[in-house]
Amino acid sequence: MAPNPLALNSVTPAAPAGTVNIGFQAVTPDPDPTVNRDTTAYVPAATATTPGAVPTPPNDATKYLDGTANWSTPSGSGGGSGTLAGDSDVDITSPADGDLLAYNASAGKWKNRQLGAGANITITDSSGTEDIASSGSSPATTAYEPGTPVTLGCRGTGTDANWANYTLTTSIAAEMVLNPVSNFTVRISAIGGTGISIHNCVVARTARGSKTVLDLTSITFNGGSLPYATAFSGISATNPFYLESDTVSLVIDDLHDYYFFIYFDTDGTGYNAALVLYGNSSTSPALTFARSGGNTVPAVSGSAPAVSSPGVPTIVAVMSGTAYSGS
Repeated sequence: MAPNPLALNSVTPAAPAGTVNIGFQAVTPDPDPTVNRDTTAYVPAATATTPGAVPTPPNDATKYLDGTANWSTPSGSGGGSGTLAGDSDVDITSPADGDLLAYNASAGKWKNRQLGAGANITITDSSGTEDIASSGSSPATTAYEPGTPVTLGCRGTGTDANWANYTLTTSIAAEMVLNPVSNFTVRISAIGGTGISIHNCVVARTARGSKTVLDLTSITFNGGSLPYATAFSGISATNPFYLESDTVSLVIDDLHDYYFFIYFDTDGTGYNAALVLYGNSSTSPALTFARSGGNTVPAVSGSAPAVSSPGVPTIVAVMSGTAYSGS
């Protein structure tokens, strides 16, 4: 600060010896200047029309800053759930590996379900990836009159006795499927003995030209029985005994080979020890056969046995099990 000016009224008359006395008036100095830091007086509040301004965030992670400089909720989110199962239009029950979401119109919700393979389709789950494979386009199956042959049947000559603890295999190659069907029955014949005891009976499916078993389907008798045993009498080569299976729910098409296995155990009735079957197939261009000791029914991923013709034609026919639909 500059010094205070002289106060003229403080000057006293000249002193005698030529001395001048000057007095000063005491003045309180001004305070140090300060800066007004109230920015609200100079910076206007941000609005949607303020160029370059960003409105105060809403502390809501579901919102975004839109083109009008407003914090908005994404279209269709409705605030949303933090999980898929928590969404109001989703109904997830006991989720499992490989589940997919499918819309259920009657419930008005998305529901979890496994992807159905259907005929001729293989689905595998590998590290969360669904692999869908097909060996070709599936031919259409037709509802035939029950008993319509799937392929050519056979007739036998000669005899082959004592089937206790043996497995009989009959196969149908894909190229020999004349009438693709969605289900079927199997007809078995015998020409001697007092009865038959079937411990196990299955059909194994492989890809066309392959021996690797893709799946096994049980063949039952008399309304779901397996093992199954029944007595008979008075039969011969000219008066065979015929046993027809229950309907088997499996598609037979020309994309797969099929192997039918019958295991005749060493039963307590003694039926199989006395069982007599045809010894050879005289007319079997489609059904081929093999006989092996013990229970040789393969497991899934196992290998089907080699079969040949002529052989033992116990299975004389594989027939449609569905009534004709007229289409």
